[in-house]
Amino acid sequence: MSMCPVDPLERTCTELLPAEDNPSTPGSNPVITVRELVNIPVFVFLGEPGMGKSETMKALAALALGEQGKPITVNNFIVLTVPPPNAEHPVFIDALDEARAGGDTTVWKELRRSIAQYQLKRFGVACRAADWYASDAQDLATVAQGQRVRVFALNPLTPEQRHAVLEHEGIQKVSAFEQQAQSLGFNDMLGNPQSLKLLAAAVKTNQNQWPQTRREAYELACQKLV
Repeated sequence: MSMCPVDPLERTCTELLPAEDNPSTPGSNPVITVRELVNIPVFVFLGEPGMGKSETMKALAALALGEQGKPITVNNFIVLTVPPPNAEHPVFIDALDEARAGGDTTVWKELRRSIAQYQLKRFGVACRAADWYASDAQDLATVAQGQRVRVFALNPLTPEQRHAVLEHEGIQKVSAFEQQAQSLGFNDMLGNPQSLKLLAAAVKTNQNQWPQTRREAYELACQKLV
């Protein structure tokens, strides 16, 4: 599957405010570009599978730390014997959901212990939305060196970004493709980079004949990969 042509830093994310700060007007939560996260001392970055969390963390690490900057997974941050990070430099910690999915119930405690041990003043943590729990932000605040923990959710691709992905995947009639996808109930796949590419691959593999179900779309896309 080819790389996404959309710059991760130009995508947007919405801040998920605590209940006491949540605006009464729906849709009025702050929206910023991913690029702006680099200026936020402590943040959590949530997204559904395939939305591009890891690519985003890679882009943020490179932006903040230069070309050699890379994120580190939760498991590696906890267990690897590495020189302690400079507490003043940001650390981008990825794949909390994967670490939790392994069944180790101590992962969250060990992650916070490591952050406290290194006295990090600037860090971000990426996680699948379903694996981020209501109490996690409060837990993280206890080791955040007095910094406010801000939680953001990665937004779906904009129409312009969707078009860029589809054109990159070789779809010639982009608007017609989107209309057909919506008419067949594939709306939610359009905003997710991975799902959108899978859908495009499924249609192309099937000689522009559309799958009727999400399962069929994934099966057709897998045939192309094989």
